[in-house]
Amino acid sequence: MGGGSYYGGNSDDESIDLRKAPSFMKIFDVQRNMETIRIPGEWVSNYGDGVPSHCTLSMPNGVPWSVQMVKENDIFYFKQGWGDFVRGNTIENKDMISFTHIGGGEFHVLRCNFLIGCPSRTDYDASLSRERDDELVLDVGSSEDYSTSDESDDDFDTEVAPSDYPAFRMALTKSHIQQTLVLPMKFWKKHLRMSAIQEDIYFNVDGTTWLMSLKQKHGQIMIRHGWQQFARAYSLVEGMSCFFQLVDADEVHFYVSFGY
Repeated sequence: MGGGSYYGGNSDDESIDLRKAPSFMKIFDVQRNMETIRIPGEWVSNYGDGVPSHCTLSMPNGVPWSVQMVKENDIFYFKQGWGDFVRGNTIENKDMISFTHIGGGEFHVLRCNFLIGCPSRTDYDASLSRERDDELVLDVGSSEDYSTSDESDDDFDTEVAPSDYPAFRMALTKSHIQQTLVLPMKFWKKHLRMSAIQEDIYFNVDGTTWLMSLKQKHGQIMIRHGWQQFARAYSLVEGMSCFFQLVDADEVHFYVSFGY
């Protein structure tokens, strides 16, 4: 595809209304997305008809990047060429990236830095450079000895403040602090794939991303690795509340905040 970009107003087709162009958003994770990134299944179902396998990604600086859209096990990804796009544009851990399909496999891409909430100047001027500052916390601790509790979905408040993202609030108990966290099954079934229990999930607090692994036992979804280090790092105690906001259902990424 040619090097012209609608960002720069160089297109011969002036009839495109970007307000109506279908978009999706992803949160970049350096552990998962350096060479590939999943395209939301709902976006593919609703807007993916006619999108070719060969696509072009363009940042506001107008530089086009060729990528291949591939299908693996009924899931679509940007794959071949994606790694070049990531490295060429210095995409950083936790960056929020929006993709707007303007037609013919061409996507306008806008990246917002998580901490400042706006694009970098380099996205508009390719001659500038950025330094990568990835921060991903791993935990080797285990909750294998956790004994299942009598917690039910009634213990979780999912009627939280209105938002574009589903969320739930949890009041921490002694067992949460000393053992591990049990996630609400009702919330999970409504907003997430059950198969995602077998994958790692992510908690993000003020720009720091924590890796968690899960297990399902006796009808409960509990954190198997990662919770104890997370709880110590933020001095969590009985009686505190944790607010979990699901910002990426494909990669299972929660923003987490605390209160009483």
